[in-house]
Amino acid sequence: ITQRAAEAEALGTMPIDLVARVRAAGIFRALQPRLFGGFEVSPVEFIEMIEELAHADGSAGWIAAIGSGAPAFTAWLEPAIATQLFGSDADFTAATVFAPTGRGVPDGVR
Repeated sequence: ITQRAAEAEALGTMPIDLVARVRAAGIFRALQPRLFGGFEVSPVEFIEMIEELAHADGSAGWIAAIGSGAPAFTAWLEPAIATQLFGSDADFTAATVFAPTGRGVPDGVR
C-alpha cells in the first residue's frame, strides 16, 4: 500500500487490485457478525487494523474503515431481515459513516 500511495493519489481512489486485496484479507468484514461470514473482531482489534493500514497510507486506512461500516450494520438487524437483504454470506462493501451515539463517563462509555 505504501509503495502504491502515489498511484492512489493520482487516481483519486485506491487501485482496484488493492481494494481486492483488502477485501481478501477480511478487513471489510472485520466488524461483521460471524452469522453473516464476518469476523466479529473487538473494537480495539479493528482500530489496530485500521491504524496499521493508515500508517501505510492514510487514505487506505480511511477506505478500510468506511468500507467496513455497512457489513457491521448487519448486526443491528434482525437476522432474518439481514439475510433477506444481504444473503447468508454478506460479502459487500459500501461507504458508510456511523455517528457515535455513546457518551463518555468516568467508568467507561454509555
